Amino acid sequence: MFRKVRRLCMDPRKDKEPKMHSLYECTGKVGTGPSTMIWFLDEPKVGETVYGVSSDDRVSPYMGGQAFRYDEFHPYVIDNVYMTGFVICHYS
Repeated sequence: MFRKVRRLCMDPRKDKEPKMHSLYECTGKVGTGPSTMIWFLDEPKVGETVYGVSSDDRVSPYMGGQAFRYDEFHPYVIDNVYMTGFVICHYS
């Protein structure tokens, strides 16, 4: 349902240095903002808090250089996940 990409990044729950992580890539909405791309460290499930980063933060795992490795992942509360993989969430 979600596309997986492996990238060097830091999981705020356990990493002190960048490590390889599988990210779950999906389209979605954060709060009342426009639709955007979101990358989560864990598979998004309704009602759970999942760390992630969105293209609204002006970062992407496809960026060149080292900017994404050190970007801060934010906690999102997952409100809904549609069968198409579209996720609605908000900042925790």
